[in-house]
Order: sequence, then structure tokens, then C-alpha cells
Amino acid sequence: HDSVVQFLAGLGFRLEALKRSPAVEGELAESLDDLKDTVMTEQRQLRAFIRGLRTGKPIALHELARDCASLCELLARQWSIDCSCDYKSGRAWVSLRTQLEVHHLVREAVANAVRHGAATQVTVAMRAEQDRLCLAVADNGRGFAPSAKAEEDIPLPSSLRGRVRELHGELEIRSAKGEPAVVIRLPLDEAGWPRESSSSTIL
Repeated sequence: HDSVVQFLAGLGFRLEALKRSPAVEGELAESLDDLKDTVMTEQRQLRAFIRGLRTGKPIALHELARDCASLCELLARQWSIDCSCDYKSGRAWVSLRTQLEVHHLVREAVANAVRHGAATQVTVAMRAEQDRLCLAVADNGRGFAPSAKAEEDIPLPSSLRGRVRELHGELEIRSAKGEPAVVIRLPLDEAGWPRESSSSTIL
């Protein structure tokens, strides 16, 4: 449900911008078409998850990266920003739960960057590190404010922290004006999963 909340928040962000801008009829029609495409893309994402739930099969890391690239296109339209996915090839398989959680984590990290950091550019980097999946969400926003107790202490977003903890992962916040980043490392368990074919397509 968190992803739906973030999706609706993004739509509200866009609609508020439209309301405040003196858009002519043609521009308004184009923006509404863009919103319609966003909704349709979201529907396709949901259908893909439903198919995954029915089969219960894990997916290859390069497929998750392709899925993430599609999500970044959706988030770019949703928040009116430049959002892209950078993938370094590697052989690994991820469970359906990990796939779903990656979607939640990327959505939330991007939403935080836009809503709290005023970011206009976000890059999601994905790669395999031995037995871990590393996600680095970097942006050009104003970064994270240090806590009042110590300037070097950066407060971890509570929802992200909770999700990562449940997955037995690690969360790191790098804060610097113009180049802040959220780095998430999740464990990969390949025991009993099919081996990736050498002919698999890599992004």
C-alpha cells in the first residue's frame, strides 16, 4: 500500500503544479495525456506483479534491472524529473519479495529526494556485490539535515530503515549538497534457484 500512497502523492504533486501554472489548453491537454500514460504504466506494473505471485518463480538480476528502468521512467513522469537506472551486469537471482521490496524502496527514495530535497535529477544504480544486491539512489538535491545532537549524524528515513531491517539488509545515507545518496544492500540467496543461462540478455 505504501507504493500506492507514493503514487497518489506524485499525482497530487503534478496536479498542484498544473493548478498553479497559467497553462494554455494545449499544454493542459498534453499534461493530462502524460498523467494517463503514467496510470497505464502503473497498471502494467501491477499486472506483472500478479503474474509473479501466480508463478512464484525468482527472476534474474538483469530482469529486475530492466524492471527498475521501466519504474524510473514512470517516476520521471510522475514527479516531472529526470530519473534513470544504471545497471552493472552480474549473475544473480532475486525472489519475488525482493523484487517487490526493491520497487517500494526505489519509489520511496525518489519521493523523498523530490519532496524533501527538491531534487530534479535522480539516478538509481544497481549491481550485485558477491552475495548482496546494492542499490544506490543518488540525486542533485539539498541532501539530508544532520541531527541536532551531532552534526555528523544523519537521521535515517524511518520507513526505509524499517523495510531494510526486515530484509536483513544495510542502509547508508550519504549527505552532501548536490550529490546526496541513499545506499541499500540486500542479501541475495541463490540456494536452489535455477542457474542463469549464458545466453541470457544483459542490459
